[in-house]
Amino acid sequence: MYVIVEFIESGEVEFLPAKWLINENQIFYPPVDAANHRKKMSTPNENWRMFEVVVQSRATTEITARKKLSRFLEGFSDLSCTELPRVRSRPPSQRCLEDEYSSSMQKRSRMEVSTSAHQVEEQSSTCMLPDFPSTSTPLIPLEVPRSNSTLYQTSEAAQILSTVQELLEIAKSNAEKIEMLSKIQLSHDRRLRQIQNLLLVQNDDPEILQIKSVEELKNLNSKLENPSTQNSMVSSLRKVGGDSVSMAVRRILQHLLDKDLISKLNWKGGGSKFGVISLPNVLTIIRKTVMLIVPKSNFEMVDSYMKKFLKNYHPRVNSRLGESNVEEDEQQ
Repeated sequence: MYVIVEFIESGEVEFLPAKWLINENQIFYPPVDAANHRKKMSTPNENWRMFEVVVQSRATTEITARKKLSRFLEGFSDLSCTELPRVRSRPPSQRCLEDEYSSSMQKRSRMEVSTSAHQVEEQSSTCMLPDFPSTSTPLIPLEVPRSNSTLYQTSEAAQILSTVQELLEIAKSNAEKIEMLSKIQLSHDRRLRQIQNLLLVQNDDPEILQIKSVEELKNLNSKLENPSTQNSMVSSLRKVGGDSVSMAVRRILQHLLDKDLISKLNWKGGGSKFGVISLPNVLTIIRKTVMLIVPKSNFEMVDSYMKKFLKNYHPRVNSRLGESNVEEDEQQ
């Protein structure tokens, strides 16, 4: 059993299973995949939404429901009849129009002649009939008007349709070309950004001198207690860039610290190495800089990559491999 309902809020009309109907003014409707639920005649549950509707008609089968829906959409107020009117698929040809017109005119002429003859027979009984022309006199052929306007309109509509199809094809082709150019542009922008970041790493920033000893690193930590000094340092360090957290951490440490000094550091210290955890201000500017370069990062991610970098750092290996280790870090 189905019902044809009109949604009050949106004005849309659909045919739906009757068991979804709450009352004559409300109905349940699934949040997704309504066509599949309608085909399976699913039972409503607590996840379904409730809508205000107007019931237009009812049907026992899906075929009847579809026919009634079609009649409603075509503007028929009576949905009891499910037979749809036959619509001519194409306009009649010029020859058909001429034949129909000739046939109607001939029928009209025969009817007029028959009526005149009947009137003459009635009058002949009471009065003398005047001389009528012979019936053998040929009739003047009627000229059938040609509907040139119909032919012109059909031809014009065909030309417009052809032009629209050509424009659609051109638009589709242009859209594909634009999409391809956008992908190429994105690829070129990414490569250019990588080259620029690499050049920034290779060129020393005049505002920041590489720190070569633990004492200099401690002094820097003391200077960074000033917020303005921290902001200036972050602005300078963020120029090194990086496409990932690991790459940004690697570039900042190599840019800020001498390679021999990096080999003497680790996270917690111990043995012959100095722990960077005792330098809270230095860690703060590194964290802030990485979060500016890679917005999706956080303090925990920065600390994790920093620990890994200091643990596995070797001057010869890192200077020889350079940025190639970044891809390995990202995969891990």
